[in-house]
Formats: sequence, C-alpha cells, structure tokens
Amino acid sequence: MIQLRAEDAAKAQLGGIGRTKLYELYASGELDTVKIGRRRFVIADSIDRYIERLAGGDARGGRSAA
Repeated sequence: MIQLRAEDAAKAQLGGIGRTKLYELYASGELDTVKIGRRRFVIADSIDRYIERLAGGDARGGRSAA
C-alpha cells in the first residue's frame, strides 16, 4: 500500500486541486486517509478509485461527457 502526503496527492495525481477541495474529499469519505502524528496521508489506491468514479460521470452530479 502506497501512501502519499496530502499536498503531494493533490499536486501530482488530482491535477493540482486546492487544499480545501482535498479536505472536502477527506470529509466525504471519497479518499481514504491515515493520520500519523500531525500529518495526514492519502492511500494512493483510493485516488485511483476516485478518478475511476469520476470517469463514469461528472463529480458535481451533472451529466457525463459523451
């Protein structure tokens, strides 16, 4: 299991989304995280699953592009 620092995950794999959106994804359970000390890490596999879910439809609840 690979873990990424939260900010690194946002920059590298999620197209540079902002920190606020990243924390919203944590709170909603969209991304699996683990906290070690004061730092929070994102499970890399959960980022892949999140992106796959987005590919199936618009993340904002709209229609998917066809």
